Amino acid sequence: MENLKQVWPCQKSTCEKDEVSKLRQITVRECDSLTNLFPRNPLPLLNQLEEVVVKECDSIEVLFDIDFECVCGMGKNSSCSLRKIEVARLSKLKELWRMKGVNESHTLVNHFKGVQTIHIVECNNFTDIYTPTTTNFDLGALTDYYSGNNSRDLEERERRNEMTESDQEINFIPEVDDYVPDVTYPSYLLHNCHHLQSLRLLKDERVEEVVFDMDSPSSRELATIQPPLLLPYLQSIHLHSLEKMSHVWKCNRNTFLIRHHPPLQFPFQNLTDIQLGWCANIKYLLSPLMAKYLSNLKSVHIYCCDGMEEVISRRDDENTTSASSYQDTTFFPHFDTLKLQQMARLKCIDDEKNTWSRSNKISSSVTNIIHDHLQSAQVTGSYWSLCQYPRKISIFNCNALSSLIPWYALGQMKRLQELDIVLCSRMTEVFENEGSGAGTSLTSLPLQNSNTVAVPQLSNLKTVVIYECDLLTHILTFSTLKTLSHLKQLKVKRCETIQVIVKEENKTSSEEEVLVFPNLETLELDRLPNLKGFFLGMNGFQCPSLVNVMINDCPQWVAFTSGQLETPKLKYIHTSFGKHNLEHGFNFQTTFPTSSKGMPSSFHNLIEIINIEKKVDFGRTVIPSHALPQLEKLQQITIGEGCEWLEEVFEVVAVEGSGSSESKTVVPIPNLTQVKLAYLYGLKYLWKSNQWMLLEFPNLTTLSIHNCYNIRHVFTCSMVGSLVLLQELSIIWCHNIKVIVKEEEEEECDAKVNEIILPRLNSLKLQHLGSLKGFCLGKEAFLLPALDTLQIKDCSDLTVFTKGHLSTPELKVIDTDFGICDVRTDVNSFIETKLEEGHKFSS
Repeated sequence: MENLKQVWPCQKSTCEKDEVSKLRQITVRECDSLTNLFPRNPLPLLNQLEEVVVKECDSIEVLFDIDFECVCGMGKNSSCSLRKIEVARLSKLKELWRMKGVNESHTLVNHFKGVQTIHIVECNNFTDIYTPTTTNFDLGALTDYYSGNNSRDLEERERRNEMTESDQEINFIPEVDDYVPDVTYPSYLLHNCHHLQSLRLLKDERVEEVVFDMDSPSSRELATIQPPLLLPYLQSIHLHSLEKMSHVWKCNRNTFLIRHHPPLQFPFQNLTDIQLGWCANIKYLLSPLMAKYLSNLKSVHIYCCDGMEEVISRRDDENTTSASSYQDTTFFPHFDTLKLQQMARLKCIDDEKNTWSRSNKISSSVTNIIHDHLQSAQVTGSYWSLCQYPRKISIFNCNALSSLIPWYALGQMKRLQELDIVLCSRMTEVFENEGSGAGTSLTSLPLQNSNTVAVPQLSNLKTVVIYECDLLTHILTFSTLKTLSHLKQLKVKRCETIQVIVKEENKTSSEEEVLVFPNLETLELDRLPNLKGFFLGMNGFQCPSLVNVMINDCPQWVAFTSGQLETPKLKYIHTSFGKHNLEHGFNFQTTFPTSSKGMPSSFHNLIEIINIEKKVDFGRTVIPSHALPQLEKLQQITIGEGCEWLEEVFEVVAVEGSGSSESKTVVPIPNLTQVKLAYLYGLKYLWKSNQWMLLEFPNLTTLSIHNCYNIRHVFTCSMVGSLVLLQELSIIWCHNIKVIVKEEEEEECDAKVNEIILPRLNSLKLQHLGSLKGFCLGKEAFLLPALDTLQIKDCSDLTVFTKGHLSTPELKVIDTDFGICDVRTDVNSFIETKLEEGHKFSS
């Protein structure tokens, strides 16, 4: 409604209580001429109103314009039912509430104390939730505050700042806070939004350096007005694309605003989730002092913050006691997930490893108030790390990170269950060795007790995934490995320099010691060009639960271990090529030698060829000719897209020394039961028939070929003879196939086949075969005694099923483009009749 200028009659008095609106919800969209949604002093209209939604109204500057000096008989304690305010794309909106006649910051304005949700999106001129900002405005019920994409140009911001300074000089009120930062969530709201649960600030240029300045003059001033506990109900913080923000919290003093009377309460004590992304100027998330507040923290997700160097840092706490002086097991008791992604400058999770390069002494006493209330915060000289608290740690593309778990935290890692590290190109250690950190060593740290050397404790770690960390030479040390009693999955992939999974230490245990991994079920080692083995020491390993092993493209592989290995449940090993039998045990030196391309040089133990995730490009052929006699255990072939150069599945070439047809070699593949081929656009044939070699498939039951556009035929007549158990044959979307069974060329066989029988074939599906002329165009007779399902659809060039005799005694109907049709005579007669009637087998 472009011409709408007002919603309420101009003469309507706010004092006429009998005419109060009964509206519960107001939604206004695209009313560009509307300057005021409500008349001035709209409180009588809001008794029943619960929700206000205003979008794309370019003339509105304020939602609620209230002059308390003119409110007739309202009283300053009257209230409304408003619960939700949502505004979006209001280009001139400056504030939600504009108030006059409230000049005392001690006077509580509680008319809108029931508002629970405020969403402000793409309002470029928005400045404050309410003005004047010195008003003691009650938003105690507010639980969800979202400000997104509220930005304005720099000149406008500077102009407004100058005007604000001039106004303050004229209308200065001594009792009012003289420090009002220009941020979307300013410090004066820390106290007014006491019940806030969710705070989201996205791409808001009005957010300056600090979101929560807990030591600002405003915080100190307001502490004299009301209890100083800050946002005790806040549960989630989501900060995104705040380009100027350098701190989420700023609290660099030894005195904190907490309640001293029981029960002990802290600011932000219910905060559970922190999400921080695309904030380029922030250097760290928390100081150790701030970390003590967050006793209910569950999740931290930080991504694309290019300036962040550490998550926990004391760089701004130079006048406080180092958090290293606490032996505090109460930190983050509910911490579940630490997720760090694409952090180009992140050097460490916490700065303990760098502390001693800046300072060589540790305080012997702590006098701040937190020490007084937290009994566990004692001076012991031990160390803590954020890494020791979460259940799951996920690190992705943090290329400045050289190690993850610091040595002093290894003894406190009992909570860790999942560890994922991906694309950390400079990481040299996952678990830091003692003394390997920059500026630290056991001798350089002035520990009060030399017995604090960390003994690795990873007893609850269940899953470890390491992917594309090219400087890692190992994952675990032997002493660390011994604590992994609950490890279920270990996956290491595409790490160029890794040589062993477990590094043998200088002073390891006796070689007679046998390591037991009672819960290890899955081990995957993929594309590790320098990997020699899992562990090259002489210790034995027992893995009673291991059932899934994948080792692929590890050309330097020697053995799992030099000692004994027991894997009673392991029957197969997987590679990108397929599944291999391990009937001779887990001995890769003889059972599974690999070539440089990840292809097995021995096929004796090959059970399944499976390539459905583009893992391997086989080249021109899948099974080379020399390997055909080794396929006695092969049971299944499944090949999908990604093999664009593949022309044939089995390579059949002349046997050396065979010069006549009398020396034809028959090669059986006795256990192959299933072949499924799909999206192989270069495939021409299953194998190329010749006069020297014949393949037989006595147990093949299922053959499926889909979307193989270049294949011209499936079998020759001589091939079909061995398919005595074939039950299902499905050929779909093979545009160039002309026949299913091709008649034999003279040079390909030594005798003509006059009768072909497929005794078990019960299902034949031919669909979307635009070039198909017939099932077989030779004169051979076909006997299909079990065929009871035949589907022919979209085969526009079909002229005949077979030219020779055809017997299908069990076939009663055919599924075609014409529907389900009875077969009263035989299939050939049916096709001939339909063609004579002018029909084609096409959709």
